[in-house]
Amino acid sequence: FNIVTYTGKPRFFRKELVECTPSNIEDAMRFCEHIEAGGQSSMIHAIASALRLPGLEALYIVTDGKCDLGEEFLGRAKSHYFACAGRPRINTIGINCPPQRLTYRGLKALAMMTQSTFRAVCLEQDPGEPVGQILGPGGSLDTVLHNATTDEEGGGEDRGEDDGEF
Repeated sequence: FNIVTYTGKPRFFRKELVECTPSNIEDAMRFCEHIEAGGQSSMIHAIASALRLPGLEALYIVTDGKCDLGEEFLGRAKSHYFACAGRPRINTIGINCPPQRLTYRGLKALAMMTQSTFRAVCLEQDPGEPVGQILGPGGSLDTVLHNATTDEEGGGEDRGEDDGEF
């Protein structure tokens, strides 16, 4: 495994892929403690650099979505990806990326292009966003949906039924 940050220019945890030993994992955790977000994101340069790592099988991109992932980005990512002999999977994780906005769609398209997985993770609701305005500070969509469902069923009681993944 390896870790690459991409604020400013790509910065690697190690020069090459390393084994998942307890020592390497501890060192990686210390490396992550010093990662600071902000500045100019250079995701495409990090992707290009990571794709040059010999033996790379999978790449996980984690972003807060404050970067432009439009058609130009996707075209460049596609060029780098198809130039890589191993063609690793590029899994993407968008933190607090509003659904169906440019970054959300770009991360999803990048994962689909490499037959990989896209995950959207919501850690907080911005009161300025439509969902945040509905929920208010500290609100949860699960709570709103649960309350609406139980209220419609009558009595507002929880019947313990699980409809599966939302």
